[in-house]
Amino acid sequence: MRDSSLCHIAQPAAPVVAAGQAEYQCSGASTESKSRAAGLYDRFSKGNTLLCLTLALSVFEVLENLCTALQGREATVTGMLEAVDKTVSTLTTLRSDDNFAVLYQRADDAASDCQLDAISLPRQIRPPKRRDSRSSNQHVFATAAAFFRPVYVTAIDTAIQSLHSRFDQHSFTTVKQLEECLLTGKVAEAVKCYPELDIVRLAVQLSMFRSSFSYNNVDQAVGCIQASSTEVKQLFCEVQKLLRLLLVLPVSSCEAERSFSSLRRLKTYLRSTMSQSRLNSVALLHAHQQEVMAIPVEEILKDFVSLNSSRMQTFGTICNFVTFADLSYA
Repeated sequence: MRDSSLCHIAQPAAPVVAAGQAEYQCSGASTESKSRAAGLYDRFSKGNTLLCLTLALSVFEVLENLCTALQGREATVTGMLEAVDKTVSTLTTLRSDDNFAVLYQRADDAASDCQLDAISLPRQIRPPKRRDSRSSNQHVFATAAAFFRPVYVTAIDTAIQSLHSRFDQHSFTTVKQLEECLLTGKVAEAVKCYPELDIVRLAVQLSMFRSSFSYNNVDQAVGCIQASSTEVKQLFCEVQKLLRLLLVLPVSSCEAERSFSSLRRLKTYLRSTMSQSRLNSVALLHAHQQEVMAIPVEEILKDFVSLNSSRMQTFGTICNFVTFADLSYA
């Protein structure tokens, strides 16, 4: 995660600087390693780097908390938009001068404790007059705090604007109304956008469905339908259509994105000959690790040994193999 990575770098600044200096001064290190270590040491020996990491961490912590909250399987559109609003409110409070002063003082104290270079005003490059006639009127910052304050505010404003552009969309309003139809049992205006839904029958079935089952989100409603008999499913045919619409419009694409991200770890250069069938199986195990870990190991061993006779001859009978496995795990 981005915030944890920044924490690991920003908090132990002294060990990072010491490691870079040791690698740079090591006689047995290669030229490439020395050049990289020199660049690392040069950057992290400055208090300005620690200040930038501290400011970035305060923003990424809030955003990472929102990302974690939106990755729940039982998330709803209403709850998601409410979480975004609260995150925007939190980011807005971070724009205050008092909060920046606290972060600046924290970074300044950490730089002094780690014996880093003091936080200083960066060198301001003025464009030549032939390119900018207003260069004579260019603003010059008096202190380092005055310079980094607009940078910090700009980062916060960028995050807020990104959240607004991502979640303030008409499609979210439509999905929210469809979801409220299911959760409240009342038909909304958004239903008229879907001609496959019979509004009159849907209003009757939603009222019956809401009074017959107890659910708080779409997944629980789907579970109620799946556990019902065929006749009950036919009784709520319009509700099933509404559920299909909500299922093809997921609240979050985090699960799909995580599945694609895992492919880089699963199919490496050393596994280039992996077949599609095996890759699907490995990806399925990786995506559902909790369910896999809940399966008893003995059951997996039994299935593995009982697939063919050669395994039976190699590992012995299933009962003996399970007894050996129990002894080995004990």
